[in-house]
Amino acid sequence: MNTPVKSLSNLLKSSLKRVEREISKNIKDEEKLITLTAGHLIKAKGKKIRPLLTLIVSKMLNYKGNADVTLAVCIEFIHNATLLHDDVIDTGKIRRGKLSANQIWGNKVSVLVGDYLLSRAFKLMVKNKSLKLLEILSQTSLILARGQIQDVGNNQNVNLTEKKYLSIIDAKTAELFRISCFLPTIITDQNKKTQKIFNDFGFNFGMAFQLSDDVLDYFGDSSKMGKSVGKDFFEGKVTYPVIHCFKKSDKKSKRIIVVGYKSDLVKSQIKTTENTDWVRQNKQLGTAHAVKQAVPSLRRGSIAVILYGDVPLVSPATLKRLIGQAKNNNLALLTFKKDNPTGYGRVLRGSKNVINQIVEEKDADQSQKKIQEVNSGIMAIKSRSLSKLLGMIKNNNAAKEYLLTDIVEMANKNKIDVKALLLTNSYEVLGANNLQELHDLERAHQKKLAEGLIQAGVNVSDSSRIDIRGEITVGKGSFIDVNTVFEGSNKIGTGVHIGPGSLISNSIIKNDVIVHANTVIEDSIVGSDCEIGPFARIRGGTEMQNGSELGNFVEANRSKVGRSSKAKHLTYLGDTELGTNVNVGAGTITCNYDGKKKHKTTVDDNVFIGSNSSLVAPVKLGKNSYTGAGSVITKNVGTGELAVGRGKQVNLKKKKK
Repeated sequence: MNTPVKSLSNLLKSSLKRVEREISKNIKDEEKLITLTAGHLIKAKGKKIRPLLTLIVSKMLNYKGNADVTLAVCIEFIHNATLLHDDVIDTGKIRRGKLSANQIWGNKVSVLVGDYLLSRAFKLMVKNKSLKLLEILSQTSLILARGQIQDVGNNQNVNLTEKKYLSIIDAKTAELFRISCFLPTIITDQNKKTQKIFNDFGFNFGMAFQLSDDVLDYFGDSSKMGKSVGKDFFEGKVTYPVIHCFKKSDKKSKRIIVVGYKSDLVKSQIKTTENTDWVRQNKQLGTAHAVKQAVPSLRRGSIAVILYGDVPLVSPATLKRLIGQAKNNNLALLTFKKDNPTGYGRVLRGSKNVINQIVEEKDADQSQKKIQEVNSGIMAIKSRSLSKLLGMIKNNNAAKEYLLTDIVEMANKNKIDVKALLLTNSYEVLGANNLQELHDLERAHQKKLAEGLIQAGVNVSDSSRIDIRGEITVGKGSFIDVNTVFEGSNKIGTGVHIGPGSLISNSIIKNDVIVHANTVIEDSIVGSDCEIGPFARIRGGTEMQNGSELGNFVEANRSKVGRSSKAKHLTYLGDTELGTNVNVGAGTITCNYDGKKKHKTTVDDNVFIGSNSSLVAPVKLGKNSYTGAGSVITKNVGTGELAVGRGKQVNLKKKKK
């Protein structure tokens, strides 16, 4: 598909090659970790839209020198510095289709390398001997930092206005697009009118780019975008779609939380917004008394939904149905059936199946205790009716408490219809008051998640024996065997087979991959048609390219396994890069740690590594080379060479007595 970006890239092919050469030259540093980290991001498949804009505007203005390439490099360095910093702030895991630098080398390295790239950009400008350009880029860096700080400061701010948000993205995003188009007008000495035209174009382009990115975070495809989708939402970022939704939503909605015993602990565990009121129940005199404390905070004409803090799984869809039942001035109750209803209030129905009363366990007679339909405690009612009925409730019961369940009797006396929404999925309204109940709810929740995968076309061996502890997408036709655990954010492709007892954490597994039993995959990317395990561990930012294999008892850490390369048995690959079609013999290890620092092992295409080899990093094996079995390789091996590094075999005859 020939996109506009690709068309521009083809048009400016020679200029882009010059930019790439300058980038490579300026990220080379005696500190290899800098070169490795910077190169990981910059050399990934980014679109390089900002440098492209600089080059195309320079071409439009008939620029003939070399300053346009230098500017493009500076802008790319500044942009990549912001990406490195941004992934640390947002704990990003994927960038440009690869694991982000902070996931591989940690936050400290990512921040410092980001600072390094900024310094490189300014050094290039100094070298270019343009005080004007240096001044503009310095100001841009200040604006970008300010925009990022404003963005972080407004995290979870649901009252963020559209005007304020546009000013934030103007600073953090549009500014760099603006100068990408504006700077070429400086090096070509354009008049103010021309400068303004390109300045405004860059600004509008940048604003449109960010707004489009906001939308794609909700509706985009992570495989095409090269980064995680939905990240903004889960991080609580208030972007343009969220602001728009709030504008269209019911602004009258409000959350009221009634607390009493250990109220400070409850408050510390709940993230609230400005639309939340905290109400204290100083004396615990029953559920009706607790709700009554909230009445002064209710908005006139609203529908009040009463929920319980120990019922975590009630769904928004169920609550919407319940609210629908309450709209015609009804009292709407959420009920369910339980084989053993001990401890729950029984629902008493009269003629025409109308709910007359709810009787608590301690007040129920023997015939009433046999009733299986019970009250969840969750209800909806217009606030005006709620206030009236609460005032009528008495404490003439065994516990001497004001019980909310008595509201049913009061409603009948006041000719308010009592409607019941009988749930078929009772786990939605079950409480967690002890470890056993918490366990039961967790299993019910996990079963629901597994059934969601099944409905999406995934073959789950046993829906009661997988655990999803985070976010997951799985393509159609994939198979998940028993006792598999998913942690964090995972994306699984189509036709993937995951064997029993596996652990997948914060990883991308593409199409038609076989993961054998008891395999651990952490913070890694696995290409299509790969095979892993059994008993393998893939971790620390490892990337397996299409058709590669890591077999039983193989561990890979911070490594890249090239297309169709294999390490089938008993191998450790640390800080290693394997080219295509490499065969690693059984028992091979890369010795990447010298006691102070980690070092890299590079293996070029079509290399054969004999069994039980030890590759002592830093070391490089050239194309089509070999190592003899049992060798200790401490020096580079040239193209096509055979390296043998082992002691001479000595056979000693046994002495006769």
